[in-house]
Amino acid sequence: MSAGPYSYQLIDPPSGTDAGAYRNVNANQINDLGQVLGTVSGSTGSHSFLYSNGNYTSLDAPGAISTTATQLNNVGQILGRYSDAAGSHSFVYQDGNYAEVVVPDAALTTALQISGAGKILGNYFDSSGLHPFIDDNGTYTTLSVPGATSTIVQIGYSAGGNISSAINDADQVIGTYVDATGSHSFLYSDGSYTTLAVPAAISTTATQINNAGQILGTYSTSAGNSPSSTLSFMYSNGTYTSIAVPGATSTTAYQINDAGQVAGTYSDQTGSHVFLDNNGTYVTISPPFSPPPSGNGPPTLSAFFTQLTNAGDVLSNYYGQGGSPCSGSQPFLYSDGTSTNVGVPGATTTNATRINDLGQLIGSFYDGVTSNAFLATPIRADVMQPALLADLLPAAPAASALVAPTLENTNTGSGVLSSISDTIGADPQLGLLNNQGAFGL
Repeated sequence: MSAGPYSYQLIDPPSGTDAGAYRNVNANQINDLGQVLGTVSGSTGSHSFLYSNGNYTSLDAPGAISTTATQLNNVGQILGRYSDAAGSHSFVYQDGNYAEVVVPDAALTTALQISGAGKILGNYFDSSGLHPFIDDNGTYTTLSVPGATSTIVQIGYSAGGNISSAINDADQVIGTYVDATGSHSFLYSDGSYTTLAVPAAISTTATQINNAGQILGTYSTSAGNSPSSTLSFMYSNGTYTSIAVPGATSTTAYQINDAGQVAGTYSDQTGSHVFLDNNGTYVTISPPFSPPPSGNGPPTLSAFFTQLTNAGDVLSNYYGQGGSPCSGSQPFLYSDGTSTNVGVPGATTTNATRINDLGQLIGSFYDGVTSNAFLATPIRADVMQPALLADLLPAAPAASALVAPTLENTNTGSGVLSSISDTIGADPQLGLLNNQGAFGL
């Protein structure tokens, strides 16, 4: 998907969500339905909300003292925890309904992750200890590696705070088990357990699994008395492949998509860089400009990987010195071989944190006065706007007034922010201001 131009809109829940002396809004996750899971915080604490189809929904489990949403999947299910007089509980929310996640006879149940298929991975505690489980719509399967003294599953976070998947849509799970010989990584699939061990490695750690069952992870090696080093690998159909950018002094793989592409960062004599690995072909991803020199030295610029989409698009942020456009933080998107700046127009800094498979971005920006959350939606010149945005915008009579952008009235850069009404259920204004005119609701 080609990047830009983009329309930008504020993510700003109604002021009644937090009545404190100050408020801060964060857009935390976005799914492929264009729904945004966020948090508004202030002097009275923090509160989770869902932004969907122009509406804000405050997430409050019935009878709860506090509710915290932790994950949003691609079918609109939200995982989280709430506290009440009886203690802390896990829940799954969808379409206004809250369902507690609780393993029968367990003293404590903790939901960790929900897959795109709605299966929940978690841990429960009973008189015999801690056990991982899969919840399939109320049917619970305990995970226990044969011969192990303990079986452990947990979720991690990769670059940009992205959740590293431990369960995929085929109910395959990665984790760790301990036996008499030590700690090992495993893959659970169709009731069977496979030990994951990179040949000649002294340790192997699985960190992420995609929907094709391919696994991303790290392994450590040691040669003689030299210190061990941590390297990245991909496991696919019984084969281990080391991920190492040629000529790099170090390579760190952060994410694998459903097509088996891997993205991350590498370091060499010139600094740190973002890369995309497409079946062993490595592409260096650079910001869409050459930074000016810093004093009499080389350009100062740091690029950091943020997220990889299933289409192979790579979202990154760069930080630099030496004046515009290097100063501060700015995001850029690599798509179809081209890098494009996708920062909020006019903002001092922009930090893009998530991208969905439609190319929508969320993040935060600073306008010189306050920090704000935003949602950016791509507008492609070759697609009729109403068709592109039909599933993303609320139904409204004014929506029919949108016209198809043309080469004459669409620029190739970014749009300009339009404010959003601070009322529950209000239709968001979609604004794109270019060199010739503006689109808007």
